Amino acid sequence: MIKNFELGFEIPMEKFSSYLSFIESKVKEWYKYTLDYVGVDENKLTFRVKYGESIVEAKLFGDVYPRLEISYDSSLPYEYILNIALNIYYFTSEFYSVARDGTLILVFVPGLPVIPTRTLSLSKKILYGIFTGSLASLFALSLIIGVFFFLFMGVYAPIGIASFQALLFILSPKILSFMGDWSISKEHGDVYIISCSFPLSLFNELTSKRWGDILSIKEKLYNETFNLGVIPTPEIVSSILNSFGIDCRYDKIRIKRVSLYKIVSEVCGKFNVKTPKIVLANTIISNAGVSGPIIRSALLIVTSGLLYKLNDDELKAVLGHELSHCIRRDPLALFILSNIEYISRIYILLSLVIFPLDILYFFFALTILFFVAKFFEARADLDSHMIFDSGDPLINALLKIAFPSVFIERYKAYRIRSWLRWNPHPPTYFRVLRLGSIESSKNIKNPLLKSIKDCVKGFISDI
Repeated sequence: MIKNFELGFEIPMEKFSSYLSFIESKVKEWYKYTLDYVGVDENKLTFRVKYGESIVEAKLFGDVYPRLEISYDSSLPYEYILNIALNIYYFTSEFYSVARDGTLILVFVPGLPVIPTRTLSLSKKILYGIFTGSLASLFALSLIIGVFFFLFMGVYAPIGIASFQALLFILSPKILSFMGDWSISKEHGDVYIISCSFPLSLFNELTSKRWGDILSIKEKLYNETFNLGVIPTPEIVSSILNSFGIDCRYDKIRIKRVSLYKIVSEVCGKFNVKTPKIVLANTIISNAGVSGPIIRSALLIVTSGLLYKLNDDELKAVLGHELSHCIRRDPLALFILSNIEYISRIYILLSLVIFPLDILYFFFALTILFFVAKFFEARADLDSHMIFDSGDPLINALLKIAFPSVFIERYKAYRIRSWLRWNPHPPTYFRVLRLGSIESSKNIKNPLLKSIKDCVKGFISDI
């Protein structure tokens, strides 16, 4: 059996050799008791480790974006294979932290206005959390607006709060659309991401002292290329940067085209549903989400950071996960469950339970509610696996987006915290391990029931 892992770190071309030598030394140190062979041949590192009577062979291909290929007997536990990948991922991050350049990322949607890269404000982060399925933000909103409802409605306040939330939920696609910078359509469906690598000193100067120049660079680049129907090349980008006194060789510039509308439409075709409204937020955060009670009126929001970090297959896997939530009406189910709990607690349980048991119940009920939400997340992972007949693209996406969490959660103590925290997602390590352990999803009859069983089994095994 062969598993491929995209490591997600950009290694400067002139440092390939030192990168492979560094990984070789780490492999010798980490696997000194089980190492069978290790060697570097041009831009490839090969090593073999023993597992019982079996041999696991790993090949690390040194490239701008390193790739790890692991060959092993299918009888071996996938967790062992995953941990080899995580170790190489960690060693690569160590090298990258010292050897990396600063990367300036310029994002364009031809035919639409030039928008600067930005960070999400606190208010927009809260809106994103509320309207893409996070119960924590929705609950926080309930506490804030609840004070005003109780002042004016008295005992009827919980009903007023639930009604207000229902209105927000119905309008969530329109509200969330304000977070987007570009509306992606069939006519304007391509996104171009230009990444320019500089020494860190120059990059820090650009981002801290010359932010206005960056917008001017984007505008000049757009006017001299896309606005004239010309696709930019590294040579053109390098020339424009030089006109602003910024020295960047053309071989340090990469241009990535993402056919976002086409990709979303392909994923929707897998689900046999109509393509929803799509907005793109120009922020370095890697994320995507779907908001709305039903797919026909839903809004899909994607960040440019996600497009930059993932390849097309990984992006499709993530979008498959997100669209599954809306198609399966997971946000609606969680909304109903959370409001049933809230109204029951206010009208029934608080009159029967005395302090401090009411506080204990509150924490218990919210913990259970978030644990139930984890079932839906696990089902969405499974749906993504089923429509693409593989969990590998989603595994690579999760590793690129949340590697620190996956690496730390190898230890049970951290996984228990992830299981019990007020977050709708199961531990990322559990998600990756589960996806990689599924040989075929074709025979799964009930994805939700399997996801419930897997989550409960995973939680119990981590206690």
